[in-house]
Amino acid sequence: MPRKGNAVAQQDEAVKTGSRGGYGWALGLALAGGLYAAAALGVDTLAAMGVRTPIHWAMLQWRMGGGAPVATGGVPGFYPVPGLDLLKFSAWFVIPFLLCLPWMDWRFLGFRTWRKADAILMAIAFLVGLAAVSLIAYVPGLRAYYPSLAGAETAEKARFATHMLGYTLSWLIGWEFLHRYFLLRLMDRPFPRWGWLIIPVFEGVYHLVKHPLEALGMVAASVLLTLWTRRSQNVSLPFIAHLLIEVQLILFMIWV
Repeated sequence: MPRKGNAVAQQDEAVKTGSRGGYGWALGLALAGGLYAAAALGVDTLAAMGVRTPIHWAMLQWRMGGGAPVATGGVPGFYPVPGLDLLKFSAWFVIPFLLCLPWMDWRFLGFRTWRKADAILMAIAFLVGLAAVSLIAYVPGLRAYYPSLAGAETAEKARFATHMLGYTLSWLIGWEFLHRYFLLRLMDRPFPRWGWLIIPVFEGVYHLVKHPLEALGMVAASVLLTLWTRRSQNVSLPFIAHLLIEVQLILFMIWV
């Protein structure tokens, strides 16, 4: 396990030794971080669902790009390029990153802590993701949510892929940082044994608006990715694993 910065190490030691001040500080930060994460995820959900009470939440959905409508398997669609979701990027990444900046442990974001076992786990995650994405073709509810572009023109497929890749990067970077660095680090200090369990809860609740199989799959993936992050002390590993699955999904929609 890599050495921690002095400020983080001192805070962890205060919590471990039962110092009231240290534990109270860690607990307060964990609660504040949990409330922020819940608010960031909740606002995005309200905006995506078009809820208009007490305000029109969709006005907070900032999207970059523009373009002409395209057809998706005969169904009209709109895929602006590059498709960046600035609400997710700001609320899930920019703000948490700035909050963490004074005591950031940069080794969590790098590659130096990678081991041979991590490469094996990455390959397993790739194969499991491939199997999970393939199931979409056999589950009507998922197939309706992720329609096929197999019959579309090549230019349309390219436009869709460009949009989806930009959109995916705009939310996935923040999704992994918010859950597996910002929130996990805060929860691990006052609750070193079980604090990590809040991550699958948050990710599962966010996915309740989707197909039940996808929500269950997200909870299972969250447990594995969060434990992987804790073991490796690295957040780039789960990010890459998650990105591979999202790319598989994009390619599946284009070709199948």
